[in-house]
Amino acid sequence: MKINSMVGVAVGAMAGLLLAAPAAAHHATPTAEVTTGDCGEVTITTTWGADEHQVDTAALVVLVGDEVHTAPIGESITVGPFEADTTVQYRVWGGGERDYDDPPLADLGELVEWLRDNPGQELHPDAPGVAWHSLEVTGCPEPDPTTPPTTPTPTTPPADDDDTAGGTGGGDADDSDTLPVTGAPALLLAGGAVLLLAAGGVTVLMSRRRRVSFTA
Repeated sequence: MKINSMVGVAVGAMAGLLLAAPAAAHHATPTAEVTTGDCGEVTITTTWGADEHQVDTAALVVLVGDEVHTAPIGESITVGPFEADTTVQYRVWGGGERDYDDPPLADLGELVEWLRDNPGQELHPDAPGVAWHSLEVTGCPEPDPTTPPTTPTPTTPPADDDDTAGGTGGGDADDSDTLPVTGAPALLLAGGAVLLLAAGGVTVLMSRRRRVSFTA
């Protein structure tokens, strides 16, 4: 069991009388405010209800497992964050004022009897007869080291307008996207072929006319 920042409480042989004494005034009753953070972190802050009738031996007690934390009224206690779901318990010990106990004691007689054998242990986590407020908080487990990290899927960038002929970007068509023109135009080639055929026909006719045979 571990006890941190224990507030000194002076209770000796008069413990029974002190605990059994009626409250003299309770308009300064302390209040506790609870705030939570990530991974079950809990902060509990206590304040006095008035500037008068404050009890020096009153304290905030916070219990997590077998670890107890205490602080005078007017100060805060923070526990967590936690790796697993955890139960956080807390109570306000009223010191010499039973009306200041929050929640009220579950069994005053049992506590008085226990303090006779364990004087000055009102804030002990095993003290009987007390009651607790309980909070169930959700922790954040550590990542599993055997699980490989997730690789994000790459996204395809949008097409560049300059790479598209007539794109909305107003740029000229990329020359690399157009096949080069090679050789002469088809019409010019066809005309040349016709001229060659005509010239060939004239040559054939002239050669035939020159072939004249003489008979003796």
